[in-house]
Amino acid sequence: MSISPDLRVLMTAVVDEAIARARTELCSPRQWFNSAQASDYMSIEPGTLSLLRQRKSGPPYSGKNKLIRYRKTDLDKYLASRPRAAMTNEHLDAIKQRAVEIIRTECPNHRSLSALKRMGPHSARLDIGVAVSRACDRLGNSRGLNNWHFNLVVKAIYRGIHSGAIA
Repeated sequence: MSISPDLRVLMTAVVDEAIARARTELCSPRQWFNSAQASDYMSIEPGTLSLLRQRKSGPPYSGKNKLIRYRKTDLDKYLASRPRAAMTNEHLDAIKQRAVEIIRTECPNHRSLSALKRMGPHSARLDIGVAVSRACDRLGNSRGLNNWHFNLVVKAIYRGIHSGAIA
């Protein structure tokens, strides 16, 4: 039994498209993240991602020990499925600006933001976190931010200080 030329062309096109899609999804380096890259992409600490793996409540992953990899599409689906408070970018920016003001005016240990640069990352983020909490209280956000938004604001301030964008 022979296959008609039209069917053969169609089958070839379908197979070629499937191969191209597989190469794009499986071989593209931007589609897969290691744990550190995934935690940065999700704006969470690497330890939190490890805890999510242990509890089997995080995004799907492949591999073991140091060879763990996350697919970008799985991270996007996981982030989209997480319940988050409705928070606008303007509100997050207002909290960030207020937190920077609090760091500048109320933190006696670092009268300048440059002192935060000299601190270790854990200590600096802890102090920034305190300022973000105070900013939330003062802006009338009595419930505060959920963990995802809180970490997002703290990391944005920390990175801004270290890059020189916040001076």
